[in-house]
Amino acid sequence: AWPVDHVVTLVAKSFSEKAGPDVLEYLKNRSWSNDTVNKLMAWMTDNQATGEDGAKHFLKENKDIWTKWVSPEAAKKIEASL
Repeated sequence: AWPVDHVVTLVAKSFSEKAGPDVLEYLKNRSWSNDTVNKLMAWMTDNQATGEDGAKHFLKENKDIWTKWVSPEAAKKIEASL
């Protein structure tokens, strides 16, 4: 078993000054478990998937996680793009 680690998101001051509040709120709310990451990485390895493929797979298979990170309007747009 691997030890649990704490991961943080850092942004440059210049980015935070230019990004809108929705972007910063998304970065603040975004979080997922090691189990979720491990499953995604295993899927990507098994399928020789690119990062883009992995992102799409995550969005399709983990709606219960990522919809907490964005507004309902953004979630609808993301789902429609898949």
